[in-house]
Amino acid sequence: MRFYESETKKLLAKHGIGVPKSGVARTAADAERIAGELGAPVVLKAQMLAYGKARSDTVRTAATPADAAKAIRALRSEEHTSELQSLRHLVCRLLLE
Repeated sequence: MRFYESETKKLLAKHGIGVPKSGVARTAADAERIAGELGAPVVLKAQMLAYGKARSDTVRTAATPADAAKAIRALRSEEHTSELQSLRHLVCRLLLE
């Protein structure tokens, strides 16, 4: 069974285990709003099933809510040489912490 990090954190919280405040963004507007609610700076992490492969190129930091919106746009537009397609086809949501 595989879970996205955001799903795992929800499950842990449900059982009383402390997890950082976070939110899931699907759009740049979501990212900006959530970053404002959490209080910048935030870390944006692409939520995709990586099958045990860590990808540091799918993590960004944002100092302001506007930077969070820029970061989600950048993650979705970048081409990655290790993949056959761009992240915009793989990343449908990002976890902000």
